Amino acid sequence: MRVAHIHGGLCLDTIEERIDAILAAKRLLFQELVDDVSLDLTRALTRAELFGLFDLLPGGQSMQ
Repeated sequence: MRVAHIHGGLCLDTIEERIDAILAAKRLLFQELVDDVSLDLTRALTRAELFGLFDLLPGGQSMQ
């Protein structure tokens, strides 16, 4: 087995730094807007309909 050392770095006042800041802002925005939203499919679909979306039977078997 080989050991690998991985180092990350970020230079100041570069495009990489700007991209990193944009990605961090997008992650924060996603967490604020989307993370707390959950879709409760069991309210809209029966168990059989939900499994049917993936061609499965509720017992875990395939319909094919």
